Amino acid sequence: LSSLLEGSGVDYQRSRQVVVFYNGVFFGIHDMREKLNRHFVETNYGIDSKDINVIKLPKGGKDAIEASGDDGDKSEYMRLVSMIASGNFAGANNQNYAQVQNYLDVNNFARYIAAEIYYHNADWPNNNVRAWGAPSKGYPFKYMVHDLDHGFGYQYAVDNNVSGNMFQWIKQGGGMSNGACTGEGCIAQIYNKLIENPD
Repeated sequence: LSSLLEGSGVDYQRSRQVVVFYNGVFFGIHDMREKLNRHFVETNYGIDSKDINVIKLPKGGKDAIEASGDDGDKSEYMRLVSMIASGNFAGANNQNYAQVQNYLDVNNFARYIAAEIYYHNADWPNNNVRAWGAPSKGYPFKYMVHDLDHGFGYQYAVDNNVSGNMFQWIKQGGGMSNGACTGEGCIAQIYNKLIENPD
């Protein structure tokens, strides 16, 4: 699913199946993947890994936002979230929308949302959300698809929304076994606010 995004401007983990032998012993076929961390950005964009932050929204409907591991801090992302939560985005030539574009790559965001909806990924948006950026250094936040196991109707070990309407699913913040994510930092709330803008 993720490789369908090649050339779209939405980041994903490239992977390759490899046959693994360790000390001459066959260990099977493994899926070797990139990690979605600072080094991913440095490798794929040539940006010094110390100059950006990787953000993770925890699973389970929690409203907390965290910098992923040692991947920086969340202050600029929190500024973006607050700006969106308090902004009015209705109408053309909207100043709030113009300001948000300094913090968020809105083309990436739109394509990211479209991909997740198309995949019918019911283990999202209250789970598996990652972004990277550093607006103060000229790198607006970009989203990365992550963990698409529940796309296209796959339901193993999760209460899923397979037959539901994905537009409604994102507007409500996902839910079911992980609980909906409804706080201002949730991707659903960012979507709900920005969709007010005609652009």
